Amino acid sequence: MNVEITACEDGFAELIISMREELKQHNGFTHGAVIGFLIDSACCWAAASKVGDVVTAEYKLNFIAPAVGEKLIGRGYVIKSTFSQVITRADVFSVNGNKETLVSTGLATVTPYG
Repeated sequence: MNVEITACEDGFAELIISMREELKQHNGFTHGAVIGFLIDSACCWAAASKVGDVVTAEYKLNFIAPAVGEKLIGRGYVIKSTFSQVITRADVFSVNGNKETLVSTGLATVTPYG
């Protein structure tokens, strides 16, 4: 995916993917699988910043608007962390110039691993 991790500390993570033609579906929007990848990855990196290695137990996402633009930004946050699970959320924004548009939001349960 050529994702760039721009922040990962204290329960927060930010990841950026530059848009490319191969990441789009037939209508020219970013494919939903790319957005799911960004939700899952942002949640996991945020969780890992608190507890170390993790794996995803489950996640759910809602598509809010078509993802079009120059890049996508995923921002993940830890909601609650225990010894056995980390509850996280993430938002994905499409970026056109200086304008960010919320295109998806999700929740994930992440499990410490190792």
